[in-house]
Amino acid sequence: MPPGFRRRATVARILIAAILAVVLATPASGAWRQFHAGPARLGISSDRSLSPSNIGRLRVKWSRATGNSAEGINSSAAVVDGRVFVGSDDGRLYAFGVGGARLWAKPVGGAVRSSPAVSDGVVYVGSDHGHLQARAVGSGSLRWSRTLNGVISSSPLVAEHRVYIGTRGGTFYALKASTGAIVWKKSVWSVWDAAAYRGGVVYVGSDRSRVWAFDADTGARRWVAPLVRQLMGDGIAETIVTPDDLTRPGREPDLHGHALWELGLAPEAALAVAGTPRGLRAVDDAVGHAGEAVLVDVVGGR
Repeated sequence: MPPGFRRRATVARILIAAILAVVLATPASGAWRQFHAGPARLGISSDRSLSPSNIGRLRVKWSRATGNSAEGINSSAAVVDGRVFVGSDDGRLYAFGVGGARLWAKPVGGAVRSSPAVSDGVVYVGSDHGHLQARAVGSGSLRWSRTLNGVISSSPLVAEHRVYIGTRGGTFYALKASTGAIVWKKSVWSVWDAAAYRGGVVYVGSDRSRVWAFDADTGARRWVAPLVRQLMGDGIAETIVTPDDLTRPGREPDLHGHALWELGLAPEAALAVAGTPRGLRAVDDAVGHAGEAVLVDVVGGR
């Protein structure tokens, strides 16, 4: 979540009962186990007791304070089996009963902006200091902890007995849910938001406007959608690498080469487009003389 969108509060209060007052009448069917409800991130509840006819009657039943902090609560809640789990900027993961009683609060090590995920009696959450923790839902006792390579602001994705998480350090991980052992990891750009899972594939967005698709079991890359455009027709070229893929061309000529690597293309298969003579020189350095480099007037299109 970009800093400009973070909510700020001196003392954070959990005002979640307003949206859960009807759903929690039947906790089992109204479970909200992870960010946007489930691995596919559909954001749809299976509980039928909440409908357009009664949503207007929802009222706040309780609120509770977490510790003093600079930014309050950025984490959304997970609700499972009569318990509500939420992280706070004060560096703790909290568990409340559906009536508002505090069951436990445990340190995660760093501000918690990651929304927790619950599966098989374990709650998973990350922190700004790069700690990913697994705790027992009943007591909050630590099952395992891993320190990853950067800030964790994204929410854990739990699917197929694994925990998938990205960091702002630019790595996307798959870990064994029971032990925290790393199953595979892939280098991407900084990850701020939660990944999604469907049909054996994990999807995650990153900086540089990339969306990545990985095989959930092996980590093999299915595809990546960078800021490039496919040139369809006439077989002129397979790919156009746009100027968006080359910021500060005098300093980062490797970004063109990285874009080609993401697509699995050899330099000679690509048509690189630069908007300035300096950019053209950078393109030439990146793709080599075998590639096709073209200078385009980005204003006039010539």
